[in-house]
Amino acid sequence: MVSTRRTRVLILTAILFTVGLLIFAVHGPRYDLAVDPRSSSQKTVKTTDNNIDKEVLEVNEDEGVAHKSEKEKTEKIVKGEEKADLTTSQGEEFNPEKEYQSILKLAPVIVFSKSYCPHSQFVKDLLQKEYAITPDLQIVELDKHPSGPELQAYVKQKTGRGTVPNVIVAGKSLGGGDEMRALHKDGELAETFHEAGPKALTVVRRSPL
Repeated sequence: MVSTRRTRVLILTAILFTVGLLIFAVHGPRYDLAVDPRSSSQKTVKTTDNNIDKEVLEVNEDEGVAHKSEKEKTEKIVKGEEKADLTTSQGEEFNPEKEYQSILKLAPVIVFSKSYCPHSQFVKDLLQKEYAITPDLQIVELDKHPSGPELQAYVKQKTGRGTVPNVIVAGKSLGGGDEMRALHKDGELAETFHEAGPKALTVVRRSPL
């Protein structure tokens, strides 16, 4: 008799325990974090801890790595690899003065060029292959610049030279192809650049005279 009663108690206890587990599983606490599906810098990772589903936000630590630096973007613009002005926002009227000043800030030595011009190509090859210039010179391809004609007209106004190539050192035009050829031939190009440029500018001829 006692054994039968004990058996019933154990069975009843097991049933109640099972029911309790089922109720907890259905109505127990769940920890959910809402994730915006439009966010590209986050991803959802599901983990299980004590049979409770959790959503963990994992932040992409490399966010921003894919973005180009401002300097790289600027260099692509002046080379004509990206069709954009340096200073003009969408819908804004082009300002050649502002653009010119922004270009001068890129480096002490600026070469205004046109990609199809043989004289421009000569000067670019001369300065880049025969000389080590630090900081690196910057080349502005006017035929690829979205506002090239307006910019070229302003450069003429500021420097007195309306043709290309136009080699600018610290805001002053040192001439074009003929002038660079003569300076190089006479061994005076590096010295002339140093005299016109800031102290930070170094120009070293790669090959001996």
